[in-house]
Amino acid sequence: MREEQPALTLREVLANVHGSAITMLVPGRDAAVRGLSFWDGAPISPGRIVLAPGVIGEAERCAALRTASRQGAVGLVLDPPAQDRVRDVASECGLLLAERVPSLAWDELAAVLRERIALPSSRSDRAPGESLFALADAIAALLGAAVTIEDIGSRVLAFSSEGGELDAVRMSTILSRRVPDDFISFFRTNGALRRIMAGTGPFVTETSLGETRPRLVIPLRVGVETLGSVWVMRDSLPDDELSAALKTLTHAAALTLLRWRMQEQGAREHHAASVKALLRGDPPSGRASLAGMALPALPWRAVALRNGTGPAADVREDEETLGDEVALWTALLRRNGWAEPVIAIAEGAAIAVLGAGSHAGGWDWLRAIVSRTLPADGVTVAAGRAVAEPEGLPTSVSDAVHVLRAGHTGIVSYDDVWPALAVGHAMTALLPWVPAPPIELSTEPTVQERDLLRTLNAWLDAEGDIPAAARALRIHPNTVRLRLTKLRARTALDLTTPDSRLVTHLWARAELARLETPTSS
Repeated sequence: MREEQPALTLREVLANVHGSAITMLVPGRDAAVRGLSFWDGAPISPGRIVLAPGVIGEAERCAALRTASRQGAVGLVLDPPAQDRVRDVASECGLLLAERVPSLAWDELAAVLRERIALPSSRSDRAPGESLFALADAIAALLGAAVTIEDIGSRVLAFSSEGGELDAVRMSTILSRRVPDDFISFFRTNGALRRIMAGTGPFVTETSLGETRPRLVIPLRVGVETLGSVWVMRDSLPDDELSAALKTLTHAAALTLLRWRMQEQGAREHHAASVKALLRGDPPSGRASLAGMALPALPWRAVALRNGTGPAADVREDEETLGDEVALWTALLRRNGWAEPVIAIAEGAAIAVLGAGSHAGGWDWLRAIVSRTLPADGVTVAAGRAVAEPEGLPTSVSDAVHVLRAGHTGIVSYDDVWPALAVGHAMTALLPWVPAPPIELSTEPTVQERDLLRTLNAWLDAEGDIPAAARALRIHPNTVRLRLTKLRARTALDLTTPDSRLVTHLWARAELARLETPTSS
């Protein structure tokens, strides 16, 4: 049976359309969005965003808000401007109130919102696809010149197949799918990039780099947001007739970029939700869904990642900080060859799922990257145990978080520090219930008594090997023997039995930790 996809919340829907498709006036309550409806007097299904073209009057708009609220809608979108009383009623009802941006027709807005509301079940393509290439060819045919379409990061998304003479920068741009750095720097200096972001309309920019020809630049803008630009090998602005046709084509290109960005965002959200479910031991669609998550080969291990200074506990529980941590590590892992890192927030930490080996996504690979590229201080890579089945992953997550919160830094594996972790947990859990052994010591031991305790602990660590205990303490073996003799004079405890050695060893460690931990007033 096909499993129903989880609905996006209103806040998630608005994250990518506010400013570009709608202008939010009243945020409303964050609720699950189940779909889109047009206001036509018919009953509204719960969880719908309602589009209300033609609803103009203040009284009519207030009545529409109250009706939509009673029927379980989550928001209402109107033509601008919205009256103050309408905003007040939206706040009273707890509904989203938004205005359509004038540059989008109602059918275009509906298409954009429907795409955003539909959570994808798998990743979308990385590029906008054939539609942008077709638009680039159409613009080239209209203006009789070569065309490239770029995003706001100067990445080339599409280019025309025709367009006459080429220059060196166009050839380099197409081959690398990115504008050369020296040209980006030049266009930043001459103000071209600033004019693109301002979205003031088409303009011609000259270049002084080599024999590069001038460019006609058309910002791609939806609402108040710039999404990219069109670059044409042309040294003049088009006339009025060409401008009208060009505006239609560039508007279509801007809508294509907006839809692609929403698809990318939806795919990222779905991927993050799937990883979180996997870390909980509950993949959303069962084991069959794992194949689409770009997971490394089993066995897996969870790895807690932290890049910062100070105790690990200082940055836990902070969702914004953890989100930045995930973004930082995702970028680092991608730059080093892992196309889709499996990383999410779990148990208050940034957790990645890695496989074995030295290939991208493997534990040995990550250790090599961290050792080579990150500073030794303040970075923690804490790995849980390796698990052979997906069901064991939550245990590995718990291991990794325990290692992280124990205060270790650098590259640390649960396998390496398990004994210390186990003893620490045992002392924390058991010692409040274990009475002190019958050894005559002061309530606050003197310096000499503390030396006796350290010697007892070292002798038990060394399993009764006096020379080994002496080496650990950096004293002569005869000094160890002398101190043990003094201890025997203070107790009738028989340390030849396993039980007495075990509990005395735990007590000695806890007592030394108490005495050597600075106290604050």
